[in-house]
Amino acid sequence: MKVKMIQAIKAYNVLENLNPGSLDKNITAKIWKNLKELREICKKYAEGIEKIRTSLCEDPRFDEMNDRISKGEDSEEIREWCSNWSDISKKELTSLNESEVEVNVIGLPGEELMAGLNQQTTFTDLLELDWIIM
Repeated sequence: MKVKMIQAIKAYNVLENLNPGSLDKNITAKIWKNLKELREICKKYAEGIEKIRTSLCEDPRFDEMNDRISKGEDSEEIREWCSNWSDISKKELTSLNESEVEVNVIGLPGEELMAGLNQQTTFTDLLELDWIIM
């Protein structure tokens, strides 16, 4: 199935935070298999984020602008440069988030997943799994 990358990342985070001790062993095994599948997407996502971050550092004007900013200089040129990089980064991040990825996950029963809720995971978090819940 194809989903947006950000959906896969959010699902991974929710599944990772469930309390497996309160779940049926069969459900826990399915969650583990899904985490294994989604982990690869998380790695690709982290690589994409790192690429966005390093592209800023590779800008030939980065060191100059960073130095000027650290000295407290404030000018229209600096604000424009920062604004441009902010726009570029947002565009690239949106593109990364919205990119489609192929995932082979196992459907999970929503009612049984509720037993795994804990302090880090809420009912609202389970909504991130709507594409996995059967």
